[in-house]
Amino acid sequence: MAEAVPGMISCEEYEAKLTTEYDALLADPDRTESEYQSFFEKNPCMLPCYGNMNHGLIHSCLFSQPIINNDAKRRVPDFMWIASNSLQLMPILIEIERPAKSAYRKSDQVQNALFSQAENQILEWKTILEDNKNDFYDRYCIPERLRARRFSPRFILIYGRREEFARDPFLARKRAQKNDGGLELVSFDRLWPSRDMMLFPCGKMKKGKIGLISVPPTLKLGPTIAKDLSLWDGFDEVVDTNDIISPERKDFLKTRYRYWENFGALATDKGVVRTGDWE
Repeated sequence: MAEAVPGMISCEEYEAKLTTEYDALLADPDRTESEYQSFFEKNPCMLPCYGNMNHGLIHSCLFSQPIINNDAKRRVPDFMWIASNSLQLMPILIEIERPAKSAYRKSDQVQNALFSQAENQILEWKTILEDNKNDFYDRYCIPERLRARRFSPRFILIYGRREEFARDPFLARKRAQKNDGGLELVSFDRLWPSRDMMLFPCGKMKKGKIGLISVPPTLKLGPTIAKDLSLWDGFDEVVDTNDIISPERKDFLKTRYRYWENFGALATDKGVVRTGDWE
C-alpha cells in the first residue's frame, strides 16, 4: 500500500453535492431522459442494486446501455449492475423514465400505456436473458467459477414520483403488488447517493473491454478490485475529465492504477488481502 496518499473529496461532501444537483434536476419538469441518463452515468452511486445488494459486484462497474442480445433493433436497458453471492449470479437491469410521467390515469386509476410499455419491455429483456444465458456470460466476461451459480436476473424500473401514491392508499397497494417476480418499482424520490457504491465507475462493454465513461471523485484503488482493472479501458482519460479530482490525486490514481493492474494479474499467492485496504 502507498504511504503518501493525496486527499480527495469526502463521501459526505460528495453526497451533499449530488443531493443538491439531483434536487435541481427533479425540480425541472422539462429535463429529458437523456439528461438523467448522463447524470447517472457520471454518478453511478445514485442507482440502486436490487434489494440493496451492493456487494459482490462483477467487474466493479456500472454498465450503461448494456447490450443483452445481437438484435440491433431491440431496445437496450439504460443501466446494469452484475452482482453475485454464493448461490446466484444476478444481472440487475435498470430502466429509467422521466419522473414527470405518471403511472396511472387520474380519471379512473387505470395503468397508463407508457407504464405498461415499460413493464412489457422488462418482460422482453427477461425472456432474452433466459434464452441467451451463455451469450451473456461470454459478452460480459463472466468467470467460469460463477457460471455454475443460478442465473437470476433482476429488474428495477425507476418511474414517477412518490406524490402520485402518497395520498391514495389504493394506488399505493396496486403499486406494491408489482414488486415481486424479480421486479422492483422505484420512484425517483427514493434515489439517494449510496456511500457503498461511491467506489465504482461507469462504462460500456465492447469486445471484452469496459470502455469507461466516468469515474467518481471518491474512487479508491486496492487489492479487492485489482483483477477488475484489466478490463477497464481509458482510465487515464476519464480521470482527467473529472474536475472534482485534484491534479495531485489524478496523478496518483493514474500511477497506482498500473501497480494494482499488475498486482491483479499475478498468478502467485498475493498474501493477505483485507477488504479495508484502499488508497
